Amino acid sequence: MGIERVTITIEEELLRKVDQRVKSGKAKSRSHALNLIMNSYFGQHSSIPAIILLGGEKQYFMKKIDGEEILKQIVNWLKNEGISRTIVTVNQSNFQLVKNLVGEQEIEIIPESSPLGTAGAIKQFRDQLKETFLVVYGDVHFKINLEEFLKFHRENGGVITMALSSVKDPGKFGVVKVSGSQVVEFVEKPKTSSTYLINAGVFLMEPSVFHYYPTKSKISLETEIFPSVAKDGKLFGYLLSHEWVDVGKL
Repeated sequence: MGIERVTITIEEELLRKVDQRVKSGKAKSRSHALNLIMNSYFGQHSSIPAIILLGGEKQYFMKKIDGEEILKQIVNWLKNEGISRTIVTVNQSNFQLVKNLVGEQEIEIIPESSPLGTAGAIKQFRDQLKETFLVVYGDVHFKINLEEFLKFHRENGGVITMALSSVKDPGKFGVVKVSGSQVVEFVEKPKTSSTYLINAGVFLMEPSVFHYYPTKSKISLETEIFPSVAKDGKLFGYLLSHEWVDVGKL
């Protein structure tokens, strides 16, 4: 995709909104902010469905950072990035709470009558996921540019690209070992670790990920899918350069 330099005239009020995106860290520059806005308007990412995982009984998604619930932050980020279809999988006991928080007009809220695990929750949409799709844990606060994330994913040609962060105590998380951008090993909550890189809870996946799924309904991404994809050399890591918080660990 080529890039062409252009000169435009823009109203002062609109320019202030563009500059606000830069100040908030959502864009690197005015040109970057305008590019993101136009991508969102013309629906460049609209064909990519997104799944937010809220399967557990605990309500970490209701915790606030900067005065706003984590789930609302994630939903707003998806809207700003031009995602037209967002699915939220939620524990049955939290269904009404999620519905009251984000509504059902633009978002599909799917309750789980029984625990399916992080991978099992995705598997129920297998027949609908025919292209690259996005998966987000519902208890993480993060900043990521979807356009750059998607470009990285497609350039590597993997099955899964996992956003990565670095923490002081990796034993509480899914720990990764990398060679360049390729994840060569994934271990969930190891007792010891030689790396500080961890799973940040944001993923781009290809439909071919379902080739790694067992036939049962309750399946874990962390213990069953990620290790297998890494073993095949099809798991890649995208290091986040901005703030990241697992609110469940606060």
